[in-house]
Amino acid sequence: MFYVYTILIPFIVGVILHLIKKPNRTKKYLNFFILLLCILSVYALLMYFLEMENIVTVGWFFYSLIFFLIPSFAIVLILKLIFFLINKNK
Repeated sequence: MFYVYTILIPFIVGVILHLIKKPNRTKKYLNFFILLLCILSVYALLMYFLEMENIVTVGWFFYSLIFFLIPSFAIVLILKLIFFLINKNK
């Protein structure tokens, strides 16, 4: 179940969001990834509270999600800042 919670469900959420949003340019992909990371952060917090209430008893999946989301969010924000500065200089 650990792999279902940490890999399969976030992958399915990403695929469904990609089918709904259908980004086609780099700027839209950055906005897509920011939205996806926000949704996955809410998912990670929800799973954390479910684990604290002993509804879900799989350990370490919250920490796995957080250790993935923090660097991913930092990379996407840096790229967003770079594209903002490039467009500002034009």
